[in-house]
Amino acid sequence: MNSSPRQLKREVNVKRSRTTPVWTFDSKRRTLVLHKSISVKPFVVRLDRCQTSAGALRWIMEVAEQDWATDHVIASLVREFDRLLYPLANLCPSGKEDGPINVKKVIREQLDLVQ
Repeated sequence: MNSSPRQLKREVNVKRSRTTPVWTFDSKRRTLVLHKSISVKPFVVRLDRCQTSAGALRWIMEVAEQDWATDHVIASLVREFDRLLYPLANLCPSGKEDGPINVKKVIREQLDLVQ
């Protein structure tokens, strides 16, 4: 059975994505930038649009729809959201919407905890 061009592209991206960083955090713009080795088209996640759990979920689903979106790429995005926004504490701590949040403040607090 022949593989489709889309499937072959995904297989190549899976191999490449395990050795290169997937997302880079731009603190000035509060964005996550997809590594250029994964997609020739630039892709940027604007964290300021993640003020609610629905906003964060929308970005996850937007990424999942892309041809280059492997499980590794999506999981890496979720991990970056967890590291920068800590959604379980800030967006939906009891399983219900707790936003909107001040994204700039939350990211600053989360990064201060790491240091």
